[in-house]
Amino acid sequence: FKSISGIDYLIDIKNSQAKNVPTDWVKISSTKTNVRFHTPFIVEKLAERERCRESLRQAARDAYNEFLGTISEKYSELRELITSLAALDALFSLAQLARTEGYSRPSFVTSSDHASVDLADAVNPVLSQSLPAYVPNSVSLGSMSSPRAMILTGPNAGGKSSLIRTVALISIMAQCGSHVPARHAHLSIIDAIHTRIGASDNLMAGESTFMVEMRETAELMRQITPRSLVIIDELGRGTSTHDGAAIAYAVLDHLVSRQPLTFFVTHYAHLVDAFAANPLVRSCHMSFLEQQPKSADSAEEAAIANITFLYKLADGASADSFGLNVARMAGLPVSLLLRARDRASWMRTEMESRWAAKCARDLRRAISLDHPDAS
Repeated sequence: FKSISGIDYLIDIKNSQAKNVPTDWVKISSTKTNVRFHTPFIVEKLAERERCRESLRQAARDAYNEFLGTISEKYSELRELITSLAALDALFSLAQLARTEGYSRPSFVTSSDHASVDLADAVNPVLSQSLPAYVPNSVSLGSMSSPRAMILTGPNAGGKSSLIRTVALISIMAQCGSHVPARHAHLSIIDAIHTRIGASDNLMAGESTFMVEMRETAELMRQITPRSLVIIDELGRGTSTHDGAAIAYAVLDHLVSRQPLTFFVTHYAHLVDAFAANPLVRSCHMSFLEQQPKSADSAEEAAIANITFLYKLADGASADSFGLNVARMAGLPVSLLLRARDRASWMRTEMESRWAAKCARDLRRAISLDHPDAS
């Protein structure tokens, strides 16, 4: 017997033998070379099997309906029991977490109308489980007479996104009543955490990656309050450099004026200069060590400086994003890295030349206005 296309107990024979089968056999299907039959015995037994299957399905339905009836009679008691067990399970989980080494009980500021966070030796509660050598960081923002926004720069893959996620996760855990992965945690009650992180499109709705980014940013801007926590990661990268940088500046300026607690990750170094004089903005970077190879044994070593990530928050801005270093780590060809290095050097020189020329023109214009007779 064979089972073909969901039909069981088929007798499959060659077309040349079909004339020899008994006349009471039932033809089920055929191909160019084969014919398939059911015998009268198989037809009878398959019908009997189908009746048994239907009886089984009906018995199962009856048993399930009886089960639902039993549940309905004691629904209130069972719901209360399940709710209590769920609460007990959650509390037991939090109690286990509280006994974890490196976790501490957070304290809260209840008198302030503004969000604030003060963490000492905080780690990411997710990543630290799989990375025992995870580097802790201390973060303080928004407390009395201190800045309310942080511009966070630093090299690619240097730990910026991990840091802002750490702050958000600890804020959520603390307000859930949990101990948090930090030596010390002193926070205010926040009303919401607003995020603009990652890059994704929505092609079904006809929205590009940048459109999604801007739509999420617009929604964020409508909902923030001084008690909100805002984390934004590399806003404006989905469009041209000038447009993206201008939008990033305008968004950060608006956030500073509304005064939510803001962590603003960016590779636009000019933002640091633009807000350098603003007492509400603090500039930080993820620290690193840059070492030029003393002896270049290969073209790759000669092309790119060696970067050692320290994953430690430090004051001040980063001078570079070191994208070529990440490209090398990703395994891009050496020839490509060399061309990229040369192009980056040319572009840097070109921009400096244009800036110097603009400054010279502005200076000559100022002199001519003040001294019309000057040559």
